[in-house]
Amino acid sequence: MRDKGDAKIYDTIKLRKTRPFVIRDQSYFIPKKSVFNRIIGDSHFELQFVGFLEDCGDVVSYVKNYLAVHF
Repeated sequence: MRDKGDAKIYDTIKLRKTRPFVIRDQSYFIPKKSVFNRIIGDSHFELQFVGFLEDCGDVVSYVKNYLAVHF
């Protein structure tokens, strides 16, 4: 590893302000710890991982980085 200088954050994204977006019909999970009302699974493993995050006591919240978030 080499130090290449400092990193700065110039802007932030408020996920709760993400506009609704349309997705194709596929498997989903209804979360309790996410700002989104559904987490869409691109694979079965992804849905299993969401279930794991929901059951973790030390996870307060999480989000899937959809293209519609523009992050």
